[in-house]
Amino acid sequence: MDNKRRGTDVCGVKILERDVKAFVPEEMCEVKDKIDPFVKIVSVDEADVLFSTVAINSEKPVCVQRTNGFDVFYCGKTSRLEGKDPLLAMAVAVSLKEGFKNAFVFRNRMRVIISRLLQSFVVNSEVEGQNSMSHSERVTMTVKKFAPVLGIKGQELKQLLEYSMLHDVGKIGLEQLMLYTPTRLREWLHTGQDHTIVGSIFLATTIVLEDGAPIARSHHERWDGKGYPDGLKGEEIPYYARIIGICDFYDEALNTVSSEILGRPLQEPEVLELIESESGKRFDPVIDKKFVEFMRRELGLS
Repeated sequence: MDNKRRGTDVCGVKILERDVKAFVPEEMCEVKDKIDPFVKIVSVDEADVLFSTVAINSEKPVCVQRTNGFDVFYCGKTSRLEGKDPLLAMAVAVSLKEGFKNAFVFRNRMRVIISRLLQSFVVNSEVEGQNSMSHSERVTMTVKKFAPVLGIKGQELKQLLEYSMLHDVGKIGLEQLMLYTPTRLREWLHTGQDHTIVGSIFLATTIVLEDGAPIARSHHERWDGKGYPDGLKGEEIPYYARIIGICDFYDEALNTVSSEILGRPLQEPEVLELIESESGKRFDPVIDKKFVEFMRRELGLS
């Protein structure tokens, strides 16, 4: 698969090189495994950041692992972090060394890299054929076309596209459930709503993508409060989740057999009539009206 097939062009960003160097001793193999995809593992002399299990004297930032977190030492300053995320510890180490501005850039780089990896997993788990787009890619392309109608442009649009690519991240691993755990598969079939909860936990625990968690959790909520998983109603539903939700429904209705819809893939005019009939029930009535009008223009149906 090329980069476009993997979805790496959807949000308009490129994968960044691993330009932060870290030293990790042999006994910290778990830490090394976690950070290796994102940084260069080098010797003590070459490293920008050192990891250790004990406090050591160094002119470089040192991330000392504790039972429940890390202590980051640099130039007499100490930052105590709760949580076992070595990437966060490294970001703090960089912030102490390079200052807030560079730490902010580092965090954004971590976000881009982790987001890219998750998007690739999503695409590879959804793709139906060698030359076809995955569900999340199709939803994202629809969002990309429709969002400017709502006044969403620039950086805000870029953010929304990232959320769209990750809205079904909770479905990653379904194939493993199907192959190896028949009991859990039966449970999945009866509680298919779980992917929204799993996705929100997934994004929240990455830390750098935690702002996407409410979107992944709420894109199946309904305007009338009959959606899932929390039964949110009206404007309680995050705005971006409402936008992604209607684009998600549109793609599902066109491309899948779903008892939740009509039990067969529908044609574009049928889908738009169905969406129009769900205004104020399943969908935000303002977004619903604008979406139907926009898609009819796009398809030459008006």
